[in-house]
Amino acid sequence: MLTHLPHLPLVIDHYKEPANYNDETGILIALVQQPYRVRRIRLGVHVSDVQRLIAAIDYEFPMLEYLCITPSTKWDKLWTLPITFRAPRLRYLMLADFTLPIRSPLLTTEAGLVALTLESFEPSADFSPNRLLERLSLMHHLQSFAIHFSVPVPGSGVSGQPLITIHVTLPNLRSFAFQGESDYLEALLPHTTTPLLEKLYICLTDRRTLSVPHLLQFIIITENFTGWLSSAVLRFNIWDASVELYPDAKSRMYSLCLCIQDPYLNRQVAFTAHVLDVLRPVLSEAVHLTLEYPDPSTAIELALWHNQPPNRADWRKALAAFGNVKTLSMHNGLIGEVSRSLLLDDWESPKKLLPELDEVECYGSGNPSDAFAPFIDARKNAGRPVTLIRFEHFSIQKYGRKVIRPTVPAPFRHYLAV
Repeated sequence: MLTHLPHLPLVIDHYKEPANYNDETGILIALVQQPYRVRRIRLGVHVSDVQRLIAAIDYEFPMLEYLCITPSTKWDKLWTLPITFRAPRLRYLMLADFTLPIRSPLLTTEAGLVALTLESFEPSADFSPNRLLERLSLMHHLQSFAIHFSVPVPGSGVSGQPLITIHVTLPNLRSFAFQGESDYLEALLPHTTTPLLEKLYICLTDRRTLSVPHLLQFIIITENFTGWLSSAVLRFNIWDASVELYPDAKSRMYSLCLCIQDPYLNRQVAFTAHVLDVLRPVLSEAVHLTLEYPDPSTAIELALWHNQPPNRADWRKALAAFGNVKTLSMHNGLIGEVSRSLLLDDWESPKKLLPELDEVECYGSGNPSDAFAPFIDARKNAGRPVTLIRFEHFSIQKYGRKVIRPTVPAPFRHYLAV
């Protein structure tokens, strides 16, 4: 039938599991018989179906601009594109659950890419930071880049890093997301310049002592971040935690997000405290701080999450990073933790922790007055009173403006969706 239709561009968009015979046959006919007409390919089927369909992409697709292959299920065997596949006009590329050698034609000849997302992939042994920087140096049009290593890159530790000999400037990059080990990230950042970067997402998979000095320097020299991060959200979930910084309290999209995957609240708080201590130099403009807390769906999840209570010192270290915060908002589930962290030691000044704080806002059921009474009384006696406000819901009308709860981040593949 395709041969009898006008020679218009073809769009292959199939998100169904499993792919039925007619669907698969139609896709294969388009890929094999009409590759020069295919403009967009988006496949989100079972990985076994992906394997069969991808085997047909072994031609040059001269009109292809958009390629997105994200299997809907995991499998013990990752898929790979044929080495004969070519797409000289490709602009948007998103691949998930696959293997990719650094010398893949997609990373050597597709210099016109605008958006590149490589998610949950297994890199080859030569996928070093230096090799990746060499490929990125060809992509002058790149506006969004996301990379998620499903396993550590062989030889990417500090001792295994070769000398990096290249510096890359990505003049059009607006969004960058990274998920993997901190060593690899720290090797990339000092050799990368992104003058227009607006959104940065980092998820570190290694749980050892966090050391990211180059990340701080990278943030400081990024003009769009410094001086424009006036609102912060510390988000604690059942399986992960994140530090998110926003241009202002009404923004729904963060500028900077640092995340760790960990099922225990005490380790989440410790990670948060360490990250905020590292980022302290860029937190001076933050005047709004929100502490997000989920409602666990089961008692088992709640018990696992609270297996060990967070260290009071970690809470204090996290809060101490915000020297200019005026409004502290939190879910009632965190009232006990936070109020205990604000209790003063005998030698402490009441104005040492959160010295500019004017308001504490609590949302959800319960009465926070008793928990915060010692802190509020101490601040009042010191001549720096704090007002406690309770709300049933977080989205409220307050002094003529609407306080908007920030949007919960989507899964990794949607941070820089193509």
